[in-house]
Amino acid sequence: MLALLLIAGLFAPVVVSEIRNLIDFVVAVVQNPTRVTEYLRTLLEQFSLGFLFDTLSERLAELPSQLAALARTFLLSAGGLAISAATFVSALVTILTLAFFLLLNPEGYVNVGLRLFAEPLRPRVRHLLRQSAGAVSDYITGNLAISFICGVTTFVVLLVLGMPYPAALALLVAMLDLIPLVGATLGGALLVIVGFFVSPLTALILLVYILIYQQVEGSVLQPMV
Repeated sequence: MLALLLIAGLFAPVVVSEIRNLIDFVVAVVQNPTRVTEYLRTLLEQFSLGFLFDTLSERLAELPSQLAALARTFLLSAGGLAISAATFVSALVTILTLAFFLLLNPEGYVNVGLRLFAEPLRPRVRHLLRQSAGAVSDYITGNLAISFICGVTTFVVLLVLGMPYPAALALLVAMLDLIPLVGATLGGALLVIVGFFVSPLTALILLVYILIYQQVEGSVLQPMV
């Protein structure tokens, strides 16, 4: 506990500061998109791909009307969304409440549930429940361990490449890696997008790293853990 508190005390201020700076960077990009478009035009012209920028500009010109239609659809379905949100909050509160009471006296609830079974079957059912709880606990612990490895590895790579906000980006990638199936892909896409603002070479290196790491994680880390 002391070691964890010491590590958190050392790295938490750095991560919070980098997350704040990363948010400021994203807000600046959104508020001033002309800098992004000029950077993209210059980059494509260097590779004689200026025609792609013209095509992209045409698509971007249609974006406001598409966003307006999307907003109109969103407002029309606001009632259904509000009901869905209320249902989600209600279910979340119910789950947290039940989890709290289960944690207070787990053995008592197990004993009550075992009364539904015949006396000779109760030891076997209790054993199966313990196995199930152990399997779920091990699965969650394994996912956390893999995400921790992903975050540390990403942090080292970002430091070597001299990327801005390495701690914040590594933390986001580690959190996204917890999402099954698509989490690692989302984290990799985030790294490539931020790397693109540094240089095309950096984005390419990050793309190669992501592809290699995903193969290692899927073929080596996950089966091992």
